Formats: sequence, C-alpha cells, structure tokens
Amino acid sequence: MLWLFKTYALSAGMYASQIWSTQFLKHDNGFSNPLQVAHMAFLKKILGIKSIFANWCVLQECAQEPLQFYWIRSAVKFWNRMVDSNSNTLRAML
Repeated sequence: MLWLFKTYALSAGMYASQIWSTQFLKHDNGFSNPLQVAHMAFLKKILGIKSIFANWCVLQECAQEPLQFYWIRSAVKFWNRMVDSNSNTLRAML
C-alpha cells in the first residue's frame, strides 16, 4: 500500500506544485497543507495507530518524506530549467 501511494497518489498530488506549493515550503508550515494532512491520516490508518502520534515518527517508520521535500525539489528543478533555457523571454524575466 505504501509503495502504491508513493507511486500514484504522490505523482497526482505533485501536479503543478511548482506554482501552488510555494506557500507551504516554509519551515513552520510543515503539516498545514491539506494534502499533507491526508497523507498523514492515510499513514496512521495503515499503521493502525491513533492520530496523536507524532507525524515525524510516523513518516520515518513508513520510510516516507514530507511532501514539502518533493515540492521543494520540484520547484528547484523548475527554476533550474528556466535558468538553463535558451528562451530570450525567460532570460528577460530573470
């Protein structure tokens, strides 16, 4: 189940995250995103534990990373592709 979630649900949740996820990339907004809340609820249900357990412990137990990890990596790749492109329009915006 964890592999399926990481493969299919994560890719669907990452759609256009370079644009909409930037508000959640701050260090203090770690688990405030609705997708991250649903991710944690899913993991806790799979493990059969109560919702009071620490999110970081659950993530580590399931060998998962917070969604912000994927979002920041995606935003950095997007930025690097923009910088490396040969488009004069993009270069003028930078």
